[in-house]
Amino acid sequence: RIQILFEDMSKAYTILLVYFAAKLSIGKAGTYKVYNVKGFLKQVNNDSLTERKCWGEETTYKVLTENAGQTTFDGMCKNDEKFYQVCGDLQIQNYKTKAWILDDEVNLCGYYICKKKSFIKTTYEAGVNTNRICNCQESCLNTKVNYRGCENDNAMNCSIQSWYNKVAKCDGYRDCIYGKDEYDCEHQFGVSCQSNNVSLWVQPIDLCKSESRCDNQEDNNTATTCSRSIGTCTAVSHSGINLTREYYESQRCQKASATFRFHLVCLDGMNLINCTNSDVVFTCKHVNTSETITLTDAALCRSYDLCADGINNLCQFDPPKSLHRHFICDGNEDLKNEVEDAKCKLLETSITCKRRIRSRNNDRELPILKNWVLDGIQDCEDGKDEDASLWRPCKIQNHEEKNWIPRHQKCELRFNCRNKNTAIPLETMCKTNVDATCQLSNDVCAIAYDQANLTLEAVTLNETVKVIARHYPGILKDTSSYTTHILHESYGTEPIKILVEKNIDFNCTDLYGEVYVYIACLGLCATPTPCPLHRTKIHHSNSCPFLKGHDRIMTLTKANNLTFVEKIKIRGEDNLTMEDRFINKEIYQCDNGNCIPYYDVCNLIDNCGDGSDEEFCENNFHCKKTGRYISKKMLCDGVKHCDQGEDECSSSCSSGALKSIIPKVWLQVVAWIIGIPATIVNLMVIVKNIRNLAVVSNHTKINFFMTVLVTIIATGDLLVGIYLIGISIENLSWNNFCNNEWEWLTSGKCSAYGILSTVGSQVSLFSMTVLSVYRAYILRQFIPNKNVDRSFYLKTLGVTAVIVITSLLIALLPVNKRLELEYFFNGYYVDELPFIARPRKLPEIRAILEGYYNNRSLIENADVHQVKDLIDNMIAKPQLQDGIDFSPRIEFRVLGFYGSSGSCIFKYFVNTDDSQYHYSMILIVVNFSCFLVISASYLMVNAITMRSASKVGKGNIGQLQRKISFIIGTDFLCWFPFIIVCLLHFYRVFDATKFYPEFSVLILPINSLVNPLLYDSNNFFVKMPKKVGSVARQCRHQINSWSRKALNMAVMELRGETDQQSVAASTHITTAGPKPSVCEL
Repeated sequence: RIQILFEDMSKAYTILLVYFAAKLSIGKAGTYKVYNVKGFLKQVNNDSLTERKCWGEETTYKVLTENAGQTTFDGMCKNDEKFYQVCGDLQIQNYKTKAWILDDEVNLCGYYICKKKSFIKTTYEAGVNTNRICNCQESCLNTKVNYRGCENDNAMNCSIQSWYNKVAKCDGYRDCIYGKDEYDCEHQFGVSCQSNNVSLWVQPIDLCKSESRCDNQEDNNTATTCSRSIGTCTAVSHSGINLTREYYESQRCQKASATFRFHLVCLDGMNLINCTNSDVVFTCKHVNTSETITLTDAALCRSYDLCADGINNLCQFDPPKSLHRHFICDGNEDLKNEVEDAKCKLLETSITCKRRIRSRNNDRELPILKNWVLDGIQDCEDGKDEDASLWRPCKIQNHEEKNWIPRHQKCELRFNCRNKNTAIPLETMCKTNVDATCQLSNDVCAIAYDQANLTLEAVTLNETVKVIARHYPGILKDTSSYTTHILHESYGTEPIKILVEKNIDFNCTDLYGEVYVYIACLGLCATPTPCPLHRTKIHHSNSCPFLKGHDRIMTLTKANNLTFVEKIKIRGEDNLTMEDRFINKEIYQCDNGNCIPYYDVCNLIDNCGDGSDEEFCENNFHCKKTGRYISKKMLCDGVKHCDQGEDECSSSCSSGALKSIIPKVWLQVVAWIIGIPATIVNLMVIVKNIRNLAVVSNHTKINFFMTVLVTIIATGDLLVGIYLIGISIENLSWNNFCNNEWEWLTSGKCSAYGILSTVGSQVSLFSMTVLSVYRAYILRQFIPNKNVDRSFYLKTLGVTAVIVITSLLIALLPVNKRLELEYFFNGYYVDELPFIARPRKLPEIRAILEGYYNNRSLIENADVHQVKDLIDNMIAKPQLQDGIDFSPRIEFRVLGFYGSSGSCIFKYFVNTDDSQYHYSMILIVVNFSCFLVISASYLMVNAITMRSASKVGKGNIGQLQRKISFIIGTDFLCWFPFIIVCLLHFYRVFDATKFYPEFSVLILPINSLVNPLLYDSNNFFVKMPKKVGSVARQCRHQINSWSRKALNMAVMELRGETDQQSVAASTHITTAGPKPSVCEL
């Protein structure tokens, strides 16, 4: 007691000296200047370097004492809710401790300021002695921080004078200063007792010492608590020196919640051997004795050298987030956002087992992870991970690395990194910005996935001025008329002015990097766009560990967070001298603690590593499989940019171009409306004409030839109708077309429909051309209409054969296997990275290969077969095992000539990038020539008939003129717009491929429905409605007659009359009186 009194008197004397020294310094007025105080900007009095001025207010304070671990002030800033006042004037607390984890969003530099009042004056203390006050007493006058650091999920109420506080109850760790949170808990360790009428729990580290804390000295009782020494272990003294000490039964089996070095009885974990007081219990062989020992989760991830196989120290991530590898990918959220489901799928194998370290109630069999297999450490209870009979190696040729897989599976494909002599799994390619193990994969992926072009640029004029404007490289317009904005508001810094060009409608979905950050955060986007900086806050001074030394300077923002600054030289007011100033460093803090510059934010690249720099950006779309980001303007554009097609197949693309084979509902309806009538009508024409040709024995030449040609036209149009019906049926059957588009485009069925459509169109067009020329010829030359002879039969057969064979050749040449690869090749579909997402055309493939091989001449001179070999060589091949090749093969599916669109039509829209553009353009010219011939022929027919008007008659001439005008008009509307669109696409005026559905379903097939009416020489379809009406009237009359007779018979039967009477009555009813109407009957 005398010693305690002496210590109190010494403290009082020190406080008096400090008080009078402070009084003497009052009244000195000085100027305040911004200084870097141990990495933090402070306003410091030039006359007294210990005097500070608070940011954003006129309050001043002095640093009275500054010792190791504790600092005292004479005042406290009023609006400093997160205690920036402490920063720079107190050594920063280690952020990995438990106290820091609880407080990192409340205080900025690890400590609070505790307001205390003595008999002399009020002081403000910050440091280790004032930070964790959990004794349920009013230790600090600023009561908001009285119990900071005592909060936890397990609730225990400490109530003295209506104070309530939540602390961790019975977790094996002393939160309150007397250990009330652990008092009378069923611990295997520690001692609960009374000390001066206060309930006390003595933690294991304080047991069996020379001094006793309990009234009954139970904590130092050699007969009970300290009776049996278990052995010796390595411990730590209060001075921080490691020493050897004895430990007792009451000091065994500490729980995992004891994390601080000074709270551990044994630094080597010897007191944790053969403990079972936890939900997680496992066994291993002792590292020295090889005996089987039992351990709990308290021995995990602590670097204790206990297990011979080191199983207790196989952990992921650094403290305080350390997690044993047996709890990774176990379906629980032990480490949220660290190991995602997608990453677990890459790590897991198909063989399952019960993990060796797990909770008692967890008997599930979980997948064995790839890096556990045959690594010399048993991770499964039954040892499956070390059973060589269940696994076989996939050793890549010329590589040392082995990858073990289940014996029944094939080796995975890997990307050959070449220059690194390594191979990485294809599934891991293109997922992050930088793959340190294989930079070549990043280069290839950057080429394979086209990046968005930036539309604006942020130009730095000087250290404090930036300009955002449209300009030519190296040429910046006059900025005097630009609008000035201030983005950052932080204390002690020079504001960075951002000059923005006026009259620009900023579409932020087209902006990236720092331009996006500036425009979005200044609120200049055309549509409301959240600022990505609002969600990131540098909460504590240990953020961004890569910034060190002179680069690590921080200050307080007006939003009460920290921000990094840098020191610059700018001209003073005299414009001559250079003065030191500070500006914002423009650092973005990721969710995982990494920090990146603004130009790496919202730039379609995961620069943070956890996606937090792209998560809240409105300019991107996230592809789930690879984790890459694409520009939002690529969303629903009809081209798959994501590997699984999410950008086209998601619900947001309800009207996307790839949702179905025929993408638009109205086109699907039109396909049925045209297809069914065209098929029926043309089939009727074919049957009628064949019957006429077969029944009539003596045909005239003109009638015979024209009938044959009309039949061929109808046959071609029938094929087009069948094509429309078939493609409509396929459209209904492909429920998930968007995700399986490549399967349809590269299928033989798609090519078959394309051939059917092409043959039908060309047969019909060629036949109409021959027919029009023949009609003009016979009128021009006045050919006599003689009967058909043998030679004329042969000539007609020859013309028919030429039309059909030519059409078949045009349609079939593109699908010839040899010509398809040599000339009609559109691309390969390879379902492996980096070629995944969509069929790759030859120029794209060449670009990817050039990025890989870095040999332009090799790639440019390679034909299609060599290109296939070059792709195959990008994949590392596993070595043969026992002469057997277990490696899977890359599936190359050729995107053929008819696979340019879902409707599988002939590839009319081409340009010079397409290897088959000569073929397509020749056919377009031929078809256009046919249209011109048809038009010229019918114009000639019209002219000849006009000259013969007196002989033919005016009525017939008018009818013929209308028919000719209709033929020319329908052909014009069908072919002329089509030819124009083809030419515009060829000369790259616009991309016409998006119009394939309209042309394949509506424009080109319309003639197949109109032609039967135009070439109906006997007015079959004109007379058909009259015939149908006559038949209907006859049927109605007969029905009426039958109905009357039935009614008469029913009436007679009801009267009970005989058959003869019924007949007479029937006759009488029928002949006498007014006839009943059909409705009455």
